[in-house]
Amino acid sequence: MNDMDETIETFLNAIDAFKRAYAAAEQTVIDKDREQTDFVHALELDDLGYAGRAKLATKFRQNRLERRAAKDFIQLHEPLAALLADEANRRVFNKLTVTLGELRKNKKRQENRVYCKRGG
Repeated sequence: MNDMDETIETFLNAIDAFKRAYAAAEQTVIDKDREQTDFVHALELDDLGYAGRAKLATKFRQNRLERRAAKDFIQLHEPLAALLADEANRRVFNKLTVTLGELRKNKKRQENRVYCKRGG
């Protein structure tokens, strides 16, 4: 049977992984917006020939595809991100982390217990 502490740990790890992925997607959107600005300025200011413009267009398209994937991830998962960002819910997750530590401490105490005879 799966121990409750392992279940809680798996849940908290999944939440933590989601937070990292969501933050990474937000950063990707910011980075891709900046990169897009660089592409636009290159088209405007650099003296590019046909081949240079074609290469830039290919990079621009890849940039837009990557940005779209990140934005889609953000849009799809926004309700969960909002739930996790709520202060009351953050307190619950913090309490759950503390409870996980207490469960592990109790489990360790039970694993290491010994009985000392009291009689002769």
